[in-house]
Amino acid sequence: MVIYMDEAQVQATTTKINKLNFVRRVEPSYRPDIDMNFGERVDRGFFKPADGLPPKDDED
Repeated sequence: MVIYMDEAQVQATTTKINKLNFVRRVEPSYRPDIDMNFGERVDRGFFKPADGLPPKDDED
């Protein structure tokens, strides 16, 4: 199950949910820690020649 909430409520809600006897685990989202600006990465490309990929043919 996924529950969305304000970041300010996470700690208190996590504590309450963990006290329920049928809950196995509670994991916070790591999305706030991830840089969601992919612009530079897309412009540079995701792969480097050192990755062992063949060069791209533009003849198609």
